[in-house]
This record gives sequence, C-alpha cells and structure tokens, in this order.
Amino acid sequence: MLLWKNIGFAVLMALLGVAAVAYSRAVRRWHGRMRDVGSEQRQTLEQFMATDEYRRLRRAAFLPILGAAVVVALLYLISR
Repeated sequence: MLLWKNIGFAVLMALLGVAAVAYSRAVRRWHGRMRDVGSEQRQTLEQFMATDEYRRLRRAAFLPILGAAVVVALLYLISR
C-alpha cells in the first residue's frame, strides 16, 4: 500500500533533481558568458556586471537554488 507521504517524498526528490540540473545548466551558461566577456577587450567585467544580461544570468542561477531550498524544507516537513 502506497502512503501519501512516500509519494510526496518521491515527487519532491524528483523536483530536487530537476533543480540541480537547472542550476548546473545556468552556471555553465554564466561561466561561458563570463569567459567570453573576459576575452573581449571592448567590455570590462564591471561594465558587463551592470547589464541586464548579467542580472538575467544571475537570476537563472539563483532560482534553482531557491527551488531546492523550498524542496528541502518541504521534505523536512513531510518527514516529521
């Protein structure tokens, strides 16, 4: 017999895996773009960090971490 607690735990673990994959992809894009900016002479790193593109990349890397934190909190609540 399946318990709702076990099903909820499995769903939240799957969401945690999705958050981990999203974070790794976002960080890979962020690092790639930072390398591109570092190799270009016309735009300094400080100028790039002031752009909307940098804010978008940073937000894309932060959202999976926030999602993972929520999943961990929900896992804690379910396991109690």
